[in-house]
Amino acid sequence: MLTATVRCSYPDPRMKKALDTKLFTQIHVRFYDDPRCSYNHAGLAGVMAQWNRWSARYPNSRIFLGLAAANVTGKNDMVGVGELRRKLLPAVQKTESYAGVTLWNSYYDSLTHYGRYVKHLA
Repeated sequence: MLTATVRCSYPDPRMKKALDTKLFTQIHVRFYDDPRCSYNHAGLAGVMAQWNRWSARYPNSRIFLGLAAANVTGKNDMVGVGELRRKLLPAVQKTESYAGVTLWNSYYDSLTHYGRYVKHLA
């Protein structure tokens, strides 16, 4: 199994050539650290615009929603559990390529316990 982690804006120029080989079975798309497509900056429409581009380009790959487990370095990238449950997850879970959620990073998750909530929703 070959997995790639990419930035949310499609295409990620660092990874496009490798991903186009179609050898990657899982793609973890980072929907944080980029105001163009992080939920708290671009809204549901911004996330879904990029999610749909990744899904359409790599339909045979399982795509994971990459989320921040905490707000760090002054960025407001952590999606509130209520927003995640009511809006974001239902939207991505409707797509065939949805495979789950991946969190950045375990240290911050140990402080916020965000993963405990997300695990039951994903």
